[in-house]
This record gives sequence, structure tokens and C-alpha cells, in this order.
Amino acid sequence: MRYLPSASRLSRAILGALALLGASFVPGNAQTEPTWAQFRGPDVRGVSTASGVFPTPGNVSLEVGWKKTLGSAYSCISVANNTVVTFFSDGKSDVAVALDAKTGAEKWRVVLDKTYEGHDGSHNGPIATPLIVDSIVVALAPRGRMVGLDLPTGKVIWDTHLVEDHQAVKPHYGFSTSPVLIAGAMIVQLGAPEAALASFNPKTGELIWKAGDDIVGYETAIPFDFSDGLQIVAAGMQKVMGVDPKNGSVLWEHTHEGTGGRGAMSMVPLDIGQNRLFLCHDDNSSRVLTVQKSAEGYSSEVAWENRHIRNTYNIPVYYQGHIYSFSSRVLTCVNADTGEQMWRSRAPGDGFTIIVDGHLVIVTKEGELHIIRATPEGYQPRASLALFSDLSWNTPGFDGESIYVRSLGEIARVNISSSESVTLLDEENEAIDSDFSRFLNDLAAASNKEDLVDRFLAKHPESPIIEDNRSVHFYYRGNAEDVAIGGDMIGARQEQAMARVAGTVFFYYSTTLEPDARVGYVLIKDYEEITDPRNPRTDTTTVYGKDMEVAGVTGEMPISWVAMPEWEAPQHLVPSETHPRGTVTQEKFKSEGSDKEITVDVYLPHGYENSETTRYPVAYVHGGKEAMERGKMVTSLDRLIGDTVAPLIVVFIHEAFRGVAPPYVGMVVGELIPFIDKSFRTIQDKNARASLGASFAGTASFYTGFMHPEVVGRVAGQSCMMLEAYCEPLFEMLPSASETPLHIYLDWCTYDVRNPHEAWDMAVSGREFAATLKEKGYKLAGGEAHDGTGWSSWRNRTNDVLEAMFPLEKP
Repeated sequence: MRYLPSASRLSRAILGALALLGASFVPGNAQTEPTWAQFRGPDVRGVSTASGVFPTPGNVSLEVGWKKTLGSAYSCISVANNTVVTFFSDGKSDVAVALDAKTGAEKWRVVLDKTYEGHDGSHNGPIATPLIVDSIVVALAPRGRMVGLDLPTGKVIWDTHLVEDHQAVKPHYGFSTSPVLIAGAMIVQLGAPEAALASFNPKTGELIWKAGDDIVGYETAIPFDFSDGLQIVAAGMQKVMGVDPKNGSVLWEHTHEGTGGRGAMSMVPLDIGQNRLFLCHDDNSSRVLTVQKSAEGYSSEVAWENRHIRNTYNIPVYYQGHIYSFSSRVLTCVNADTGEQMWRSRAPGDGFTIIVDGHLVIVTKEGELHIIRATPEGYQPRASLALFSDLSWNTPGFDGESIYVRSLGEIARVNISSSESVTLLDEENEAIDSDFSRFLNDLAAASNKEDLVDRFLAKHPESPIIEDNRSVHFYYRGNAEDVAIGGDMIGARQEQAMARVAGTVFFYYSTTLEPDARVGYVLIKDYEEITDPRNPRTDTTTVYGKDMEVAGVTGEMPISWVAMPEWEAPQHLVPSETHPRGTVTQEKFKSEGSDKEITVDVYLPHGYENSETTRYPVAYVHGGKEAMERGKMVTSLDRLIGDTVAPLIVVFIHEAFRGVAPPYVGMVVGELIPFIDKSFRTIQDKNARASLGASFAGTASFYTGFMHPEVVGRVAGQSCMMLEAYCEPLFEMLPSASETPLHIYLDWCTYDVRNPHEAWDMAVSGREFAATLKEKGYKLAGGEAHDGTGWSSWRNRTNDVLEAMFPLEKP
């Protein structure tokens, strides 16, 4: 079971301020449009042309018209001819389903393919959104099957395959591009050699033309209302191109220089008028591109670029001169002409956005629907509704009358009406019943609030406050508009708002941890990460960086950390003047396999230099530079050898494991180990060799042992990175313990690196890997620790690793 954090809410404090005078409103008076028949609706812009949908002035009421159980998918909803169409997985197959828009009654369902199973941080099911053209539904399945279905009956009218028939290359997560209708033709981003996109006849599935040359990930093409005629604009991994919809000729290209899963790989350009395109081209920035035409031809130039909108899977929307989008998890409004940030708000929480009748319609990942005025004057919520208890990763749809939303498990129609009062969800961070919660109650009622805060903090000068061995209260006091918290207990690409006590500058967040837990965290003050100013315990994480992004994207970050009362500080990390110290020497050799110089640091135990005959076991540490510097492993070796660990040589490998096992493992086993055996007095036996590592290096450690058990007989891994992309070959090769006996140590952490929304969690992976090894007959040392992630966690158990690999045999 995957953990999903509690839903974000809006504060009770704003209810009164937002109450509007009532006014008559008749939903039937809305000026509607007939369909939302494709990805992001008319013109693929995510904007409805309907007016009079929301009462102004007046209050908005949202009510569930119907709700039905559905299966997992990222597919959005298309609506036409009183029919709602979407895709989902029923557990065995990926299917297209048609529902009656008024009642939710199922009209038909059609199997598209066997279920496309989620992997490497994705959920099961289809990704593309249906296209409805007259009486035809076009459905694209993740493996590449594309069919035309009869809208009234679901009968298959035509059937083709992007890979088998059109030489497309399936992206890693499957085909997610959505077929869209532009100038009467169906446009699909193909990703075939010299065919980045293609035009098809939606009635027959017949190929009309192919165009462009670029690698395609998860992008979808759009219509571009250029001054001298409509163009198709398609983005790829390297370029954005304008294409003539009549014949597929490429009119212009722009090298966007972007990267990243939330940038180039999934970019959908946005037409913002005046021959301009807004591009979320990079994980860390976005830009506006102006396209021009002269007698010499087309040209393009960057009008502006900044970081105000970045790092988001949400596709922005444009309305009346402004761009609205999430930036990381923060809703943001930007002036389209200048790039100036007009406002930003942590509420309503990360999600997906369209525009209806001058309002942002947002479904959050937590399954809430929010209606917010689309205005540069600030965040102005009008209504909200809690809909789903599971994850929603789908843009809403709108048919001119009602909103259609879905999650991984359900689909719903939401009707709009007027209301006598404002209906908004609440964002109170409910403190656990304790002295702290009683302080909050007293504070709410106090006339001199700051004086009460002063007296309370005099008793609790350090943050966080821990009560009853489980309750943890993080707090911040100071002038700030917004304060949030991120950390091991929350996960990657996540943070939680800290509640502000009205009338004070006191913010807090409460949670529970195990009595022996230890986690790292940061406070986020006005959207900038800081360490906790009232906590003297600090460290640096190489796992998380800015925006709580994984550090491979953003680099290292200072953190604070907290340990619960029953956590025991590891003594092996404390340097000792009484323990004898080993020596470290640096060695280099030329690798014939990689044709480059390999550097290793070699730890020799105390006494090695005094004996010419004693031979030693060897531990090979993958990711050795980090293990030495951040893992403090040399200090641990000095403290443990002779007490609980047998004297041994340790080789710290600087060469990085890149996720491709054979070349790296071949270098370690075929070149490094013979080099060490030749250079030092080693015991040349598999049971005297151990392979060690953490995270990706832990994965490398297991690859080394299982690929060459005749050379390495002992394997240890901590918080191994077990994404399928890295580990599928490892799981395929796993033998039984009787076939390949190995001594194994494996540990993982309750608060390991994870993202609850994106279906990856190294704690879950650790449990599953341990269960698999046990099923194969292996006896494991290690287990789960109530700790966080990174070297500030892994080094706490270096003693357990070394004692499991080479325990000291005492007389």
C-alpha cells in the first residue's frame, strides 16, 4: 500500500473575507460550447469559450452529479454528443469506456491492449487522452496500438500500430502523446526516424504525411494561430518546430536547449498570441518564443526566460495576457509580456488546470476540485469540493455545463450552481492532542498572543518539540508570508504547509514518528529552503535539493535533523584518540575496457605495514568517494576494527555506476580486483571479498555479487535504488541460495527517498527485494530502520554492514 499524504485545505480564516453578496444565477443561461472532444479541449489550449458558467457576483456551489468506480490511468476525459470517453486499466486490460454524460451509465467498453503496468515511478494504465471526431473515437494505447472506434457502439472501425506500421519508437513510459485534431487532420507525435510527427485521417486511420526529425518523449502537438495562417507546433527533446498542416512541410525550427522529465520530455507548447509561444522547456526554467516571418523566411527569438514557472507536470494555461501554472507545487500567475510574477500561492495544492469562464478549474493530486478567479490581482478562490481519496493525475474536462474529473480509481461529473455562502475546504493543520495543542487553543483565545508565544518558547527554546515519544511539533516564528516544511518524513517533490496561528507570526506542523526514528528536514520560508533556526542539529543532504527535487537534478542542500528519544547516536562515527588508525593510499590504473584511468582509495588496517605475511579480506565500496567523505567510513573502520570487525582492506571505488551493469561490473571484477590482489596482501577467495554500496551504489553492489558469485561471496546494500530501469536484469538473473550461496546484508529505511504521487518508494522496494531474496532461500542480515535517506542515515549502520560482512572472531 502506498502512502498518500492528507489532502491540502484552505484556511477557515479566509471564509468570511471571501463571502460575496448573493445574486440570482441560472446555470441554463450559460453560453456553452458543444464539446470538450480532445486533450485540453478546443484548440488544445485548456481554455473553454463558455461564458456565464459561474455566478458573478454571487457564490459558486459544486455538487457531484454522479460518481463511478474506474481503474488506473493518466488519460484525461473527452466529452461530445452527451458521451464521456476515457481510458483505464481494469487490472488485466487497458480499455476505452464510454459513459452517458448525464447519468454516468456505461454505454460500452473496448479492450485496447493488455494492461500497461506502471514502472520506474508510474502507475498502471493508458496515458493518452481520447480524440472524438464526429462519430469516431481515436484511442492510442501505451504500446502503440491506435484504433478508431464508433462513438455510439464502440465498434472498431480502423486499427493501426505506431510501432509495427509506422516505425515509431515507444518512449520509456509508453506512448502518452494524445492524438489531436488540427485543421481537419489528426496529428500524432510519432517519434519515428525522420518523422517526429504525422498526420492521419481520423475517419480511416490512413497516414497522410510525416514530418520533422527529433526524439519524441511525452509531448503533444498544438495548433499555432500564426499571423499568416494556422500552423502545427510540435516539441521534441531538442527542438520546437512549426509545420504546415496541409502538407507537413517544416516551416521553422527552434533549438530549445531544455532538458528534464518535467521540461523537454513532456513539453506541450502554449500559444499566447501575437506569434508567441510559451515553452516549459526545462525542469528549471521556461521561456517565451516569438516567431517572425520576413522576406528571408521564418525566424525565432527568445523574448524572455526565467524560473517563475518550472519543475511541473502541469500544462500552463493562458488567459487575458497572463499565464497560469504550477511552479513545482505552487500556483503561479505570470505576465505573458514581461515574465513578471504577479502572485503565487501554495493553496490549493499541486494539480492540473484548465480555464472556464474566466476561472481556473483545478483538480489537485489529492483529489480536490477548486474554482479560482483567473486574475493577476491575486489568489481568489471561489469554491472547492473534496472528490477522491486516491491520486488524481488528470486534467479536468468541461462540456459547457458541468465539469468532469477523474482519479486513478474513480470518475465524476460535478454540477455548478449558485450558493448562499462560500463553500471552501479547510486547511487547518490539526495538532495532536497534547500540551502543544492546548497551547494552540490558549493562543487562539489569548488577547496578547505574542506574549504567550514568548513564554511558551522560553520553555521550549529548540525546535521541534517532542511529546510522548511519538508526537513531533515543528515550528517557525518570524515574519513570513508562507512557511512550509519538507523532509524525509514527507518525500521528494513534496512539502506540507505549516499552519499560521491567526494574529501571530507563529507557524507549526505536527506529525508522529516512531520512538527511535531520525529524519532530516528543511523549512521553506517564502518559497526558499532554510535550516531550522531553532535547531542546532544540521547536516547536508545529497539526495534532496531545491524544491525537494532529487539531488541529481538540483545538487546538495543543507538540512536540519531530529532524532526521537529512543534513537541511539552511533559511536563508531566519533573519532577516537585511543583506537589505532589505519592508513589510506590512492591508487590508479588504466582500464582497458573503458579506456580511462580508474582511481581508488585503499584503506589499510593498522598493523598492515608491520607484517609481510598476513593476508586480509577486502571490501569493495561502490560510490567510494561519498562513502569516505559523507559516510565517514574511515572513522568507522578505525573505531570498529579489532572491536567487532575483523581487520580488512577496504577499496573505495571512485568510478560511478551509471545504471548499466555489465561494463561497470566487468571493470570491477575483471580489472580492479586483480589489480588489488596483485598490489596488496589479500586473501584471494570469494568469501574473503565483499561488495558494498548505498542507493545506486547498493544496486551496483548486488549486480557485482550476482553476476560474479565465483569472485565475490559477500554482498551488502543500503537503500538500494530499485527502479525497474536499473534492476530488471538483476531480478531476471536472481538464482536460488542453493545455486549461488552468498552472504547478504540488506537494509532500507522507513523514510527512504520516495514520492507518494509518482509510485516510487525505496522503502517499499527494499521490503519487496528482501522478500524476494528470502523466497530464493537467502538468509539476510539487516532490515528496516526508522531513519531517513542519504549518508546522514546510511552511515548510522556502517557497523551493522561491516559486522555482517567480516565479524571479528574473538577467542
